[in-house]
Amino acid sequence: MHQELINQLLQRDKPKLPNIISTLYQSSMANTDMNTEKNIGLIDLYFEPQVSKYGLMQWLAFDQIIQNGYEYACQILSELDEISNYQG
Repeated sequence: MHQELINQLLQRDKPKLPNIISTLYQSSMANTDMNTEKNIGLIDLYFEPQVSKYGLMQWLAFDQIIQNGYEYACQILSELDEISNYQG
């Protein structure tokens, strides 16, 4: 009976534990987010393009990420220009 219970426990899916790289990355990102929130009031203009669909190690997406950032900045600057022209 005990052996049967032990076998059942050993055959269960074990929860996937994060590896050290994942843990360090998450810790670093939490620190970065905290510093960003603290310092955001000190700047005149802040860009935050949507790049969350890209992973940290997606080096081949470098050009696409740069292009997305550029297009995002152009859009924001255009909107600011329109607001500025509207306000006179």
